Amino acid sequence: MSKGKKIVIVAFFALLCGFIAAWSVYTYCSPKKETIYVFNNDYNAGKTLTADMLTPIQVDSSIVVNGRRAGVNEQYVTEKEINDYIYAGNYLFTGVHTGQALTPTSLSIASGSAVERNMSSDLIAVTIPISSITGVTSDLRVGCRVNIYASLDGITTLLLENMSVIKVNKSEGQLISVTLDCNQEQAIKAINATEYYSVYFGLVSPTDYKPVGEGVEYGTRLN
Repeated sequence: MSKGKKIVIVAFFALLCGFIAAWSVYTYCSPKKETIYVFNNDYNAGKTLTADMLTPIQVDSSIVVNGRRAGVNEQYVTEKEINDYIYAGNYLFTGVHTGQALTPTSLSIASGSAVERNMSSDLIAVTIPISSITGVTSDLRVGCRVNIYASLDGITTLLLENMSVIKVNKSEGQLISVTLDCNQEQAIKAINATEYYSVYFGLVSPTDYKPVGEGVEYGTRLN
């Protein structure tokens, strides 16, 4: 092989190595991209998530969250997850606006009953039979806060305070039962009261109510 050919071959490999090195540096220094999704319109809470509501966009795969670097998948629904969220039957937990990014916190699983969607994950749903009289008002609705009073033989006891209503059952416009979010102790008290006492609800303010303490008794026992 002539000296000239050797020089050409060496130059070629040097150029190739230089190109590979430059490409590696460019790839390392360039921010990696990830696909997330934004809403293409305004949608109200409760609407089931579908693919035609979303537009994919490219963003840096690494973001800063609370002063630390994190993957974009920690905050947003990415291309790898989108089908799982759609096929799971998720619905919008909050209203969204055009251009707003899709996040897991804006969604709630639609499968299950209305009670399961409204109840706290660490509490128990307990249903108490009532009437429009014992239930304060026939307009009692999901989201109301109530006190529960148990009455027997002329003595009325404040049984539970500031309880969250998560479902209201009516028949022909009249209250028949209400479902409450309870912890284990509250659930036992509520169930016991429905078995042995007359149970009444008292509507309270969800923001300004000041507890007076459970087990407060009023009245005089009848002979």
